[in-house]
Amino acid sequence: MIKTTQNLVKYLENTLGVNVLLSKWDKVNSLPFYLREHYLYYTLQFKVDLLGSKLLLLVDSSNSEQSAAKIKNNIEFLRNRYYIETVYVRDAITTYNRKRLIEYHIPFIVPDNQMYLPTIGLDLREYMRQLRTSLSLFSPSTQVFMIYALINKLYSGITPSEIGGRLGYSSMTAIRAFIQLEQAEIADHYKVGKERHLQFLYKGRELWDKGQVFLSSPVKNSLEIHISNAPSNYPLAGLSALARHTMIGEPPNQVRAVFSRKWNSIKADKFQAQHQLFGYPDTVHLELWKYDPCKLTKKDTVDFLSLYLSLRDDENERVQDSLESLIGSFRW
Repeated sequence: MIKTTQNLVKYLENTLGVNVLLSKWDKVNSLPFYLREHYLYYTLQFKVDLLGSKLLLLVDSSNSEQSAAKIKNNIEFLRNRYYIETVYVRDAITTYNRKRLIEYHIPFIVPDNQMYLPTIGLDLREYMRQLRTSLSLFSPSTQVFMIYALINKLYSGITPSEIGGRLGYSSMTAIRAFIQLEQAEIADHYKVGKERHLQFLYKGRELWDKGQVFLSSPVKNSLEIHISNAPSNYPLAGLSALARHTMIGEPPNQVRAVFSRKWNSIKADKFQAQHQLFGYPDTVHLELWKYDPCKLTKKDTVDFLSLYLSLRDDENERVQDSLESLIGSFRW
């Protein structure tokens, strides 16, 4: 939550070199309740003709950060209803959400840190550390390792042979995962004798927020198969898994997940993918994952964090609300 409006004004004036006027917005009472519950509203006007009109500041006053897709929906609602350029403001925004907001061309301000105002061509990053250009996304095995560490609260003293043995990876694959985690600046290592030990620099929710920019959807592809061909030992995924853990309704067709390599090795012998059956009542929507979902769960649904990643870019409001509930219930 923004501590004081004075801090915001000072940041804007120091950064842009112009004076600004900040005042409470007079149309707050006309907003739907869900938009009044989490936000404070101010109009911002520059004392020089920098923008040519006022800006509406949507100041996030909630304790937990919303998804970029939900922020985008709220901004677009305000723009379309009140015909005013709207800027999202929050004390801190995760790296992943910043990236997504920029992709959506959604203006935002993080006081004393970053301002992104595409309307006037501003993208000012004062103290954001740049990600190393050699690393964009984690490999599937590195992603599995990070999620496994979060689920099991395994934050230090981890060796390649130990984690490789637990997850069914070779020591060399584990070493490559260690290197990527260090490149992302969320982990470091120390040696005991000749053996490398990994230590995360963050724990729990903070590690998740810092590392999320390097994580991707586990879903590589998807297809429809007849329900009689769908093994029951494939964990529930997608909206089926989300419905199991939140209040969202079940999808018309059950969704399950399987490691893509496993599916490729058995489909020729036993099953036939039937893409033309999409939406039919007797079909199962099968997600082919980049990694084995069973490495991260012993239950009949995929793990919470992979589930979140598989749906985080879904712009449906109900899905986003359910994902927030899902992450909120995760035991960090």
